[in-house]
Amino acid sequence: MKNIFKGLIVIAVALMVTACRGNDDALRETENWGVEELKQLIQDTYDNFDTGFMSETMEITDPEMITHRTGLRNVSQIEHMVTSNALMMTTPYTFMLLKVEDGANIDQLKQEIIDNIDLWWWICVSADVAYVTSFGHIIMIVMAEEDVADGVYNAFGQAVNGTLGTRLTKENDGTPGGGDLFPDIDLDLDPDFDFENDDEGIFVE
Repeated sequence: MKNIFKGLIVIAVALMVTACRGNDDALRETENWGVEELKQLIQDTYDNFDTGFMSETMEITDPEMITHRTGLRNVSQIEHMVTSNALMMTTPYTFMLLKVEDGANIDQLKQEIIDNIDLWWWICVSADVAYVTSFGHIIMIVMAEEDVADGVYNAFGQAVNGTLGTRLTKENDGTPGGGDLFPDIDLDLDPDFDFENDDEGIFVE
């Protein structure tokens, strides 16, 4: 029994060492990546999975737009961002790659993203789910219908051909932006308004 227990400990330690070594390799591999490497990784992902619709890949450099798209309040640790979106805005899909600076707390950034990202980023439509994971200095985000998000996530893993970080998940609970759709608008409606016969307006003067 003791030998079995010792054997299990040895296996567990070996797995931990392998995982740490794999992460170190990924950090070294992606340390000097730029926009072109991120765009190529998106293309490699699409080579492994067909979303079924046309998309456009572009670099995002404006800090406010990075915050808007990712939910990150402080983007000072983001060196590059490339995003691929469906050409039709009625298709809820976005696939984003962030290159973070060396020494950044990737797990903390991932948690902030999954906490704040808006599944209702599009007009009138929303994604079913968001996944956030990482590979080396790269944070990967996909928001889409669940089958598409699953396909892109798995294809991304094949494209990097390495061990991914912990996957964080956010599911759509039906609430736009995690709160009221128009939180700053207070409508004061006249309870006696006659919708059929009064054309002067529905708001109380």
